[in-house]
Amino acid sequence: MLVGTITTAITPPIRRLLVAPSRVPTVRWATYCRGGVPPGARVAMEGGGGGGGAAAAGGPRVVVFDLDGCVWYPEMYMLWGGGSPFTAQPNGDLVDSSGRKTYLMGAVREIFQELHTEPQWKGAKVGIASSCDEPSWARECLKKFTVGSGTPLQAIVDDNLIEIYKARSKQEHLTQISKKSGVPFEQIMFLDNERGNCNAVSKLGVT
Repeated sequence: MLVGTITTAITPPIRRLLVAPSRVPTVRWATYCRGGVPPGARVAMEGGGGGGGAAAAGGPRVVVFDLDGCVWYPEMYMLWGGGSPFTAQPNGDLVDSSGRKTYLMGAVREIFQELHTEPQWKGAKVGIASSCDEPSWARECLKKFTVGSGTPLQAIVDDNLIEIYKARSKQEHLTQISKKSGVPFEQIMFLDNERGNCNAVSKLGVT
């Protein structure tokens, strides 16, 4: 199971979530990332059974992540006065040029590892949709944060599906990801800590 939404009962397969794109787990995702999982809750996003991969199981063909406040913390603008270059630490965190720590939130490391290695996600692509204030810093962090036995996040993300720039809406990022991947909106899942961003892309059909 992949982290994505919190339930206190058995989490439905992701294909059931795809039919309700307006019910995006934004606040729940943010709560989880900050470690605020309530007692007895289970955090899961199921990719479906069997070994045929996400698409064969009816799951998302592209999983897209925001970065600041969703994948890592602090946000890049909060590092102004320091920032690049970032140095990897033995515990997996990064330290910027002023000595400030940047770390992966919640179980993000485990999430990316699962997307990279588990057979149920075979064939699914990973994208990035970020309005980060410092795109070059974000790209550096993608290269230097690692999962598993040292796989960079950059190696798990599809290079062609990295959209990091200011835009009026995350709809612009997701539109480009849909065009470049050839995957319809309805088969894309987006994770962001900002409810407004998820509400915006849900109007396109993105889950």
